[in-house]
Amino acid sequence: LSPPAATCRDERLNCAAIKAAHSCDDVFRATMMQQCARTCCYCT
Repeated sequence: LSPPAATCRDERLNCAAIKAAHSCDDVFRATMMQQCARTCCYCT
């Protein structure tokens, strides 16, 4: 499940670069939901 918006944050410093490389979805989705939730727009 996606983290609630109030507690949703990025755990990694390079989330913007990850999003720019289109790596928020597909095979990386589960990892990015945990590590780059805010930048990858997984907050609810």
